[in-house]
Amino acid sequence: MKSCTTYKIREIVKTLSEDETKTRKAVNEIEDAIFKDSEYNGYTNFETWLLSLNLDNEQCLNERLLEIVNGSGEVYDKAQELKQWIEDEFFNDEFGVYKICDTWTERDFQEVDWCEIIESHFDESFEDEED
Repeated sequence: MKSCTTYKIREIVKTLSEDETKTRKAVNEIEDAIFKDSEYNGYTNFETWLLSLNLDNEQCLNERLLEIVNGSGEVYDKAQELKQWIEDEFFNDEFGVYKICDTWTERDFQEVDWCEIIESHFDESFEDEED
């Protein structure tokens, strides 16, 4: 846990008392501090950030991602299309891993917030259209 977050939690704990309302408020502030600490470079988690980074760093992958982002449908549908494409393209049946972002296990893959990747590329896709 980051030292900044630890400091915030210590300060919040000092406000705990027998007053149920104050205690509930303090607990909520602690949960918020922990949640903010769990973010990674603006993304929900490391896995989402790393996949997005890898998709951005390879031109052919980025072009396919932007095709999905600019396609028709809702964010959820686009996220499912992205997930399916990554599964089809990068899953290694022999070893049961994904060969993207080095070697990912099924657990790594399941941690990705697919909707967040789609949403984070909306602005980028509109900028490309304006050029």
